[in-house]
Amino acid sequence: MEWQKEVRIEPLAHRYGRQGLMNLWGSCFAQELQQYLYRRLYRAGFSPYGIMYNPLSMAEGLRRLLADTPQLELLEHEGAWHSLMHHGSYSDVSKEAARTQMLEAFEMAQSTLSDTRLWIFTFGTAYIYEWADSGEVVNNCHRFPADRFRRRRLSVEEIVTAWRPLLSELRRKGAEVLFTVSPIPHYRDGAHESRLSKAILLLAIDELQGDGIHYFPSYEIQLDELRDYRFFAEDMAHPTPQAVRYILSRFRDFALEPETDFDRRWEKLLLITQHRPLTTDASKLAAHYSAVVQKLTTFAEETGHPYVRELIAQMDKHCR
Repeated sequence: MEWQKEVRIEPLAHRYGRQGLMNLWGSCFAQELQQYLYRRLYRAGFSPYGIMYNPLSMAEGLRRLLADTPQLELLEHEGAWHSLMHHGSYSDVSKEAARTQMLEAFEMAQSTLSDTRLWIFTFGTAYIYEWADSGEVVNNCHRFPADRFRRRRLSVEEIVTAWRPLLSELRRKGAEVLFTVSPIPHYRDGAHESRLSKAILLLAIDELQGDGIHYFPSYEIQLDELRDYRFFAEDMAHPTPQAVRYILSRFRDFALEPETDFDRRWEKLLLITQHRPLTTDASKLAAHYSAVVQKLTTFAEETGHPYVRELIAQMDKHCR
């Protein structure tokens, strides 16, 4: 007798290692996945626009990146400058500071275009907000008055039409594409409306799949395999950390090369960096962290990954 329905996933024919660059765009789940990869020393970048939820904003952001046209238009609201294409983390009370960090993120993403071997796009919702004056689809409303926007739900055809030429361009550059749908339902739209939204995203992705264009079922794993409420946070929408770790482990088996001795050594060292010695003796603490820095330095020489250097800087503070 089965007590749990496992979502069966066939691994990619070509699974990815630490050599090629992966670029992740999308919702907060995409950010979770990017951080998971980054902390395990994969080359993993994130969208130069920050967190994104709807497929048309992602398509427009990718179009600008491929065309090398940042098209920054900043608007002031409640003492800060915002871009309707960017997440609020890019906003600033200084217009120049906001513009500078947006341009720096764009230029960084531009510089990695030719190196990106796998693009991962996580769609969150089929509902969009359009700027009422221009009809432009916005990525973030930044708490502008509601009457500045029109809200509607995308059709499958709109998503497919926007993405087909972009996918062709990415495939011409030799990259593969992986779509996924955020496992977080949007209950503020209503339960039925949330399901319709996710269904539209799933149908659009199904039409877009083809040679080198794949799908990873994070939504199905959360809703079908982890359907018990113990796998949901207090808001009954977001996955718990345990659920996120499980979905990420399924992604690892699906898209990443099999575990190696390097992976096992790094996982063990990561646990050591999170350990806090049960002593207040300054010399013992310094000795512990010095030993950790030495081990991290070995990995830094092996990989040159920036996350290792970040950890060394954190551990160094404890050695003084």
